[in-house]
Amino acid sequence: MATTALDIVSDALRELGVLSSGEVASADEALSGLAALNRLADSWAAERLMIYTISRTTYALVSGTQLYTVGTGGNFNVARPVFVDHVNVYDTAAASAEVTLTAFTDDSWAGVEVKPTPGTPVSYYYNPTYSMGSLSLWPVPDTATLV
Repeated sequence: MATTALDIVSDALRELGVLSSGEVASADEALSGLAALNRLADSWAAERLMIYTISRTTYALVSGTQLYTVGTGGNFNVARPVFVDHVNVYDTAAASAEVTLTAFTDDSWAGVEVKPTPGTPVSYYYNPTYSMGSLSLWPVPDTATLV
């Protein structure tokens, strides 16, 4: 038998003494408990210790495009990651080696004065905004590559 969110919420309410044994949570109590459970799951997702897998995905970049949306329905159509550990670029035209890009911090990205510089990307900036994150490459890819 699978455990549901309502089972977890009801057990938590019993342990807190809100419900007695055999008592069923009201709709309001269940909704409040579900909201608290979702906040807990979100806080766990934000901690790197709770990440149980790292996915490698490959996407084609468009020459002249610096900003890509990351998330369900975005340019990179995956579940929006909270963290991006690293980004590699492979220039398919030159058949060169795969190169790992350097990550910008918020401050270092803000300090880049000329963001639309064309070239082969050497750095990236990931902003995990909701509901889609954004990935910016610098310099802006001037050839078709894979990331």
